Amino acid sequence: MNKKIVHDALILTAFTLVLGFLLGVVYDITKEPIAAAQKAALDEAYKVVFADAQTFEEDETFDAAAAAELIGASEFSKDEITAVNKALDGSGNVLGYVINVTSHEGSQADISFSVGIQNDGTLTDIPLHPSVKHRVLAYWYRKNLFIPSLRERQKRPIR
Repeated sequence: MNKKIVHDALILTAFTLVLGFLLGVVYDITKEPIAAAQKAALDEAYKVVFADAQTFEEDETFDAAAAAELIGASEFSKDEITAVNKALDGSGNVLGYVINVTSHEGSQADISFSVGIQNDGTLTDIPLHPSVKHRVLAYWYRKNLFIPSLRERQKRPIR
């Protein structure tokens, strides 16, 4: 009986090692294409925010710790600014900023979106990221149910 248990344990261990190795190989193969697809999806969301921008680059002056402290003291304490990017035209002039925000208060999952703010303080758009798993918000976004009210307000500065 003990030999049978040891034999079965060795077989399970061998299966686990082989399958773990295969999983690691598949991860290495798919890691770069997945990262490229995620970056392309973010760039597409950035283009919705700033259609005139040619490129987007990370704002080096963004301080995540300072942003977290500022947000923590506000009514949006469960939100997080994950990145700030500059929207640049073909000459390299800054058209405005794209701010990536993640809200941890979604009923089904985190809600990630970008906020575009032009240099004059005008709000451009708020597209949901493709990774949003909140079904209702994704449906509203696809059907353009809440965007018209945003477009009416986008000419007013948010300051």
